[in-house]
Amino acid sequence: MPGICQNADVDGGAIRRKGDTSNGVGFGEAGSVEAVRERGSGLRGRHDRDHVPARRTTRSGQLHRRTARCLHVRGCRGCDGQVRLRAQDVCPTAHRDRSTTATSGGAHRRRTQHACPPTAHQPHRWCLEGEAAVNPPASDGGRCVVAIDAGTTGVRSRAIFPGASSPGAGDVIASYREFTQHYPDNGWVEHDAEEIWHAVVATLNDVIRSVGADRVAAIGIANQRETVLAWNRDTGIPYGTAIVWQDRRTAERCDQLFAEGALPLVREVTGLVLDPYFSGSKMEWLLTHRDIPRDATLALGTIDSWLVWKLTGGAEHVTDPSNASRTMLFDIRSLRWSQPLCDLFDIPMAALPDVRPSSGRFGVTAAGFGVPAGIPISGIAGDQQAALFGQACFSPGMAKNTYGTGSFVLLNVGDTCPQPAEGMLTTVAWTLADGTVAYALEGAIFVTGAAVQWLRDGLQVIESAAEVGPLAATVTDSGGVYIVPAFTGLGSPWWDPYARGTIVGITRGTTKAHLARAVVEAMTYQTRDAVDAMSAAAGVQIADLRVDGGASAMDSMLQMQADQLGVTVRRPTDQETTALGAAYLAGLAEGVWPSLAAIAAEWAVDAVFEPEPDRTFTDLAHATWQRAVACSRDWIQH
Repeated sequence: MPGICQNADVDGGAIRRKGDTSNGVGFGEAGSVEAVRERGSGLRGRHDRDHVPARRTTRSGQLHRRTARCLHVRGCRGCDGQVRLRAQDVCPTAHRDRSTTATSGGAHRRRTQHACPPTAHQPHRWCLEGEAAVNPPASDGGRCVVAIDAGTTGVRSRAIFPGASSPGAGDVIASYREFTQHYPDNGWVEHDAEEIWHAVVATLNDVIRSVGADRVAAIGIANQRETVLAWNRDTGIPYGTAIVWQDRRTAERCDQLFAEGALPLVREVTGLVLDPYFSGSKMEWLLTHRDIPRDATLALGTIDSWLVWKLTGGAEHVTDPSNASRTMLFDIRSLRWSQPLCDLFDIPMAALPDVRPSSGRFGVTAAGFGVPAGIPISGIAGDQQAALFGQACFSPGMAKNTYGTGSFVLLNVGDTCPQPAEGMLTTVAWTLADGTVAYALEGAIFVTGAAVQWLRDGLQVIESAAEVGPLAATVTDSGGVYIVPAFTGLGSPWWDPYARGTIVGITRGTTKAHLARAVVEAMTYQTRDAVDAMSAAAGVQIADLRVDGGASAMDSMLQMQADQLGVTVRRPTDQETTALGAAYLAGLAEGVWPSLAAIAAEWAVDAVFEPEPDRTFTDLAHATWQRAVACSRDWIQH
């Protein structure tokens, strides 16, 4: 359910993000947005406003102009400072009329309730952390697909039923487990692969127990990309921890390869850039710095490969092209591992997984490994490609952006692999069992929601991530302050690992509200940087942008985004697009959904944000932002 923080505890009927003291917008990893609700409890939050005109279309198709827009968790119905969520508020047929109503001190949205079908008024039982909802969706008595979303901070499994993917169509049957983040050195990030596996077993079993194993047609997997590990095929024991995509330990090695002239080969074959973000240099580091035998027992892979290997009892060592295309070892045109690149990074190709279509049979769950046996594993995709699929961006020119810890903009460019474009990544979006392939251009933004966490944990400007929107809304602009959150360097379109975070424009009049606003605005500026480069590379302006992720719950941020891009921004009713994409890929292979058209028919819009026609102010603000970016560039001497 959109707009509510993913990581939550229930305490006396109130729902709180882990480490937070209030509720609202969740800035977890990209694409992970979850509602957690205890029967009879309410959500309490804050409501503030700014005074910048906004235009948006509600789900009922009405276009409204209002004199204020809210930066806070969706669900506001007044200026009493309370945000409460009721069961009917998440009904898919409850049209939301957010027209302007005059009140003292500003304006607020008014929600008009419409009749829900009788089944929607059954008691809703939203899952808590570590448990699954007990009631299967009333709208479907048939088969479902269980999606495993193995993200950066935790694992969420969810049952997806045809025709019931929108929150409120029935009870969401899902379970979530966090796992530990390890930071052994400066710039290093690691995960325990066994802990991830245990989280998968726990959440998968929670969901399957609730729906019944006989109703599960398939399992689909979406995973954090680029994260790699090595393990022994005979013992199943990993060789130490997994190196996470955020890890920057191989930056100097990438510089060395660049100096040796390796970039043209990498760009032409993989569509990527020489950056420690990708898997190839991480695999090389594992083999160089750990006691790992280079023999037939060695298995190297990303998180999807590890999970399928475990689920099948070691029978299958596989991946899909969307994950393989993020390794710097994969030829995205031939859809095969590249021997020249394996040689460049000294990676034994025999240790890499077999590459199979994203939608197709990867194996079946094995008995004796903690999960029910005999369930087909029929869909795999990297999390951002899964989100593109879950947003039903099936045609060239369709694009999505996921606002999470970082942001990832993907543009479907069709079945022909484009030439490498300056500042952009070319990636395989997915392949289907019939041989269909879709490519995408990607803009990778390393820090968006993580900047909100920095405001909370580093500067202690806010006590919870939910407060950033209301705080930012107390000022009409950032007061000339620009924050470039290059905490781990800059991604698209700059690709500067030596950039660092910068704050410019501070005066004696700068307040914490201006800092909060600058962080929110930075989300939209970075997205514009990526989209502008992407549009130039593709030779086409995107028609609209479909959005998801925790920050997409903020109406004002999305209005700013529409204004910056000059295009329509659309937010779907179900923002768990990563899980949806994994489920759709698996269900397509097993006939749960008969076609892409059937999947596209399930996509439903919650809100539409139209850009202001006058771009004078937005273009000036973006030009100033780029001056701030220039200050952050190449900050670390190397």
